[in-house]
Amino acid sequence: MKGSRAINRYAGALLSLSREMGKTEEVKSDMDTLLAIAKDSRDFRNFVHSPIVSAAQKLKTLQALFQGTITPLTLKFIELLVSRKRESLTIEIAGSFVRRYKDMKGISTAVVTTAETLDAETRTKVIATAMAMSEQSNEIELIEKVDPEIIGGFVFEMNNRKYNASILGELNRLRKEFDANPYIKEF
Repeated sequence: MKGSRAINRYAGALLSLSREMGKTEEVKSDMDTLLAIAKDSRDFRNFVHSPIVSAAQKLKTLQALFQGTITPLTLKFIELLVSRKRESLTIEIAGSFVRRYKDMKGISTAVVTTAETLDAETRTKVIATAMAMSEQSNEIELIEKVDPEIIGGFVFEMNNRKYNASILGELNRLRKEFDANPYIKEF
C-alpha cells in the first residue's frame, strides 16, 4: 500500500509540475516512451529494479540512455527518483502519470480484439459506439489487437466491462451448456 501511495504522489506531482511549466504533452510523450521501453525490454525492467546496481550507476546509465530523447524536466524527475532511492518505481509512476493524464483530458481506452485487422469503416463504428458508452469521455483511444484464435467476431473491453461476441467465446459457452446438461439426470 505504501508503494502505491508513493507512486500516485510522485505521478501527481509530475503532472502538476508539467502543467505549470506547459510541458504536459511532452512529459506524457516521455512517459509513453518509458513504458514502451519497459514493455519491450526485460533487461531494462530488471536494471531499474535491481538492488545490486548502485544508485550512482543507475543514474549514469539512465542519463546516458535518455539524454536527448526525453525532455529535461522528465530527466530531472528521474534523477530525483534515483536520488531518493525510488528508481524501482519509475515504470509504475509512468503508468500512473499516463492514467492521470487520460483522466484529466477525458480520454477513455477501448480495446477491441478481432481475428483480422479492422477496416476504416468498422474502426469508425467501434469508436462511435465507445463514445456513446462513455458519456464523460471527450476522446476514445482505441487499442486494436489481432488474435486469429478467436476465429471470428470480436471481443470489446472498456470501463472494466467485457463483451465477447467471438466465435471462440460462443463455442466455449456452448461447451459449458452441454457439460451442464439439465435434461439428463446424472446417475
